[in-house]
This record gives sequence, structure tokens and C-alpha cells, in this order.
Amino acid sequence: MIYGISNGILTAMISSLGGELISVRKDGQERLWQNDNGSWSGHAPILFPVCGDCTMIVDGKQYPIKKHGFAKKSEFYLVGTSKEEITLGFKSNDETKCVYPYDFEFHVTYRVKGATLEIFYDVFNPSDLPMYAMCGCHESYALKEEVGKYEAVFNQKECFDSYIYQEEKCGIKHKIVNFGEGKRIQLPQKFLNTECLIFKDLNSTEVELKKIGGKKIAKLKFEGFKNFLFWHPLGSKMICMEPWHNLPDFIDEKDVEFSVKEGAQEIPPKSKKRFIHSIEYFDFE
Repeated sequence: MIYGISNGILTAMISSLGGELISVRKDGQERLWQNDNGSWSGHAPILFPVCGDCTMIVDGKQYPIKKHGFAKKSEFYLVGTSKEEITLGFKSNDETKCVYPYDFEFHVTYRVKGATLEIFYDVFNPSDLPMYAMCGCHESYALKEEVGKYEAVFNQKECFDSYIYQEEKCGIKHKIVNFGEGKRIQLPQKFLNTECLIFKDLNSTEVELKKIGGKKIAKLKFEGFKNFLFWHPLGSKMICMEPWHNLPDFIDEKDVEFSVKEGAQEIPPKSKKRFIHSIEYFDFE
């Protein structure tokens, strides 16, 4: 099922499969990646209850959870909708408990407000014991030129030390590549053709995507998410900007209880936690 919300400035389309945002149009122009060159069929998958490759060990037992968790492959039900807002949800079931042994209910809410898309993740814990989860965002941003023509400008000074992901070992090496310091980083096209940028423990809570020497085209706010990734499919005119609670496991640090992993969010019994980010869209340069 495909749902739509609109306020006359932004129109967003959301699929019940994964609760995924599949289109955002501002003043009629598409702002999400639409697989123009066939390199990636996603648009903005939700990462839950883990981000990246993350071992799931609970009370000493390991569960075979897949990369990025299972939200992106789950069918969401409609919780409620209006002209400018929609909430979709899904619950734990026998299948999820085979890889993630917690009871939960997960909701995603999309709201259009002016030229801003607000996104809320709500994690409910119905049990009598604490539960732990991690969330991450994976929205794409369509570009008119190659990714190297753009830069990201953060609202705080950062040391741009990117960790290296090792695909064959499903984890991060401790080796890092430095892309300088400051508030700006030019998106390194050659590096992004083979690797993603993985930044740990950012100071910033906002980032602007800009054409170098030009105007900003989007502004992402992500308070509460300490890690940040940039990813770019080979040959595409797009960039994914991804605030995450956790990072993929370091290769030599996989056998750790899920509850004590860095970035694990505790949801107390009979309660919920909300995680918020928003994207403001400007003219598409």
C-alpha cells in the first residue's frame, strides 16, 4: 500500500513495506533518489533494531539478525493519517523473535510542515523488563551533478576521521582516513565510489547539503544520533546522509552483550522512547 501526505509545498509518498519514504517532492521536483542508473533500489529505508552489521547477543545467546535489522522488510499497518501527517507501525512476532528476542511496537510518523519533513520513530516496550534497540536513518538526496560537486556543512567543528568498513568481515577496521577538520567537508567522490564515510561521536546536530560555491539544497537535523555516515552508490547522482545510534561492530569487538553496546537505547518497561529528525528542503540547484 502506498500512502501520501501533502501541504501544497511538500508531497511525500510512503510505502507500507518497511514504512519507507519513497518520494518527496518540493514544488513538484523529486528530492529522493529514484534509482536513475539502477545502482540502488532503495529510497530511505528505516534501520531498526540495529544499524549496519551488529551482533545480537542477549543473555549470552546469539541471534542471527541481518544487517540493518528487519524493519525495512516488514509490512507496516496504518495507525492514523491526516492530510499532512501519517503514522505507520509494526509489532514483534514469532519471526522477529527468532533474531531479536524482545517484545516491541515500532511506529514511524511523517509530517510535512512548510518545506520541512519531520520524522518520528517511537519504540514501545510492552514488557515488564527493559528492552534495548537502535535506530538509524538512511534517506537519500537526489543531486543534479556528480557527488564531488557538493559539500556538507555541520553546525559544530568536527574532526573528519572516517573509519573503514571491511565488507568481507562485516565490520569496521580501526584504521581511519582523515578528511581534515572544521565544519565543512567536500564529499570525496573517488573515496565514496568504493567506501562510505563513517564518523563517530559527532559534536553536531545539524548538517547542510550544499553545492560547492552555491546554495544549500537541504538541511538535516538529527539531535540524539551521535554517529553519521555518508554513502553513495557507484555512478549515481545522489548521497545518503545517515544519522545512526550505533556503528557497525568493530571486527575485533563483536562478542558483546547487546544491552551494553555503544549506542544501545534502553526503553524502560511499559514505556516508549521517541527519536526525531527532520529534513528542510530548499530550491533544487
